Amino acid sequence: MLACKICSKILEFQAKTQGKFRIFSQSVASDAANRQREVRMKNKLSIISAILVLVLSATFLFACAQKDDAPVAVDYKQDNSFAVNTVEDDSALVFEPIADLVYGENGKSYKKVAYRYGVVFYTGLNINASEYSYLGNALAKQGYLVIIKKDKTSFYNYTATEEAFNKYPTVKFFIGGHSSEGGATAIRRASEHEQLIVGALLFSPVSRQHKVLDENGNPQKDENGIEIQIADTLANSSLPTLLLLGDSDKVLTESQIADTLSKMPSSHTKQVIEGGTHIGFASIDSVDDIPIKLPNYQADFEASDNIQKENQRALTIQYSLEFMKNLTK
Repeated sequence: MLACKICSKILEFQAKTQGKFRIFSQSVASDAANRQREVRMKNKLSIISAILVLVLSATFLFACAQKDDAPVAVDYKQDNSFAVNTVEDDSALVFEPIADLVYGENGKSYKKVAYRYGVVFYTGLNINASEYSYLGNALAKQGYLVIIKKDKTSFYNYTATEEAFNKYPTVKFFIGGHSSEGGATAIRRASEHEQLIVGALLFSPVSRQHKVLDENGNPQKDENGIEIQIADTLANSSLPTLLLLGDSDKVLTESQIADTLSKMPSSHTKQVIEGGTHIGFASIDSVDDIPIKLPNYQADFEASDNIQKENQRALTIQYSLEFMKNLTK
């Protein structure tokens, strides 16, 4: 009897245990299924999140790219600090103001600057365009496009039209030049195209005469068979003109300076740089780089020390910018 009761209890315990085990097993199976569902759901959410991130990133980058395409405006009345992109070809050294670095479909590039004014500058005889880089960089940082022509004999190779006027039709140009070559070229260009330019920047210039050519490029002659020449002058012009001279110029004679002054507009602006020399308007700091090996050029170079040369270039930048900013909007 007792054995039967014990057996009954054992069977009852087994039944309960098996029931609980089935419930436990079902619970474990259910938890596993839930975990699988959770894993699948998390995977789906991760994929959706990744897709959303990619879409939003692409949208943001596209919006930035669209915004970066707009050129940066220039306020010429304020002190600017644009970066400068320098490009050199066979005819000129070009200093172009640029803004921030941007990235587009074609890789790294620079945001454009909507410059509205520029300078075409003619070099002195036998002086490399790079010797005026100090001026090109300084003006470009303020938002001006600067084109320094590489023709070392610009007056003798004068062309009827300055190519920069056609290449940059939306830019209003100043004309500049140095010495008897570049200065003379600038005076002639200014006198013949006054309506196309904003003003003239003349550094120790010399006014010269040029031959009158016929339609075939041949010199015209008067009734005595003498070639007709015209003196280049701005005396009857109202063109705003900046004239810079050095009080230690050993190249120009007093008569040449007097003649130059007589060819300037009556309302021109003149600045005489103390300690300034003739070739000091170019960054020539070695006697070996003197453009013309003549005694007066040697004396001109030796008339100022390195500090005076640096001061002359600094004042050239200062006077040029003051003059230009008064004429730009």
